[in-house]
Amino acid sequence: FIAIVVAGVLAGLIARASTKRVIDHQNREIKAAAIMALIGAGRRAAVWSSLGADAKQHVDSLISEADLRMRLLPVTGAIAAADWATHELEGMKKNSSNFSFKAEQTFFDYRDRLLDWQLRPAKAKKLFAFDLVQWQYEDGQTSQSSLVMQQQEWASSHVEPSTTPLTGGAT
Repeated sequence: FIAIVVAGVLAGLIARASTKRVIDHQNREIKAAAIMALIGAGRRAAVWSSLGADAKQHVDSLISEADLRMRLLPVTGAIAAADWATHELEGMKKNSSNFSFKAEQTFFDYRDRLLDWQLRPAKAKKLFAFDLVQWQYEDGQTSQSSLVMQQQEWASSHVEPSTTPLTGGAT
């Protein structure tokens, strides 16, 4: 009886370990596929301005599909990585018109950061979060200054020409 119980427990431990390995292997494959999709989309985004209208539409669908794949990963930092990748892809699309070394270097940095995230998700998650906060701060500064400019333009366009500003003296 004891031998049967020990054999059952041992078989259960072996089955559990093998199931865990299969699930981990499948998760690694899904993660690698999502990263490969983002890298492929980045490669196409780096040459965005040289693409035709149909190709641009196809690349946009590839980018949205890769972003969705990344967000659905059961990995720490997947959403931050997807946000970071989306921001980088938009930047690559905007900067692709100059066909310079910088566009190619941006793609290489993008690729290396995603591969680094695959190997060390916890460390790269912190780097992605830092970049996202920095970009949010920069965008906030830009949007505040543009908002002030828009308000000043609106105010100057809606001032009646017969009124003049007060000069501080009595009239």
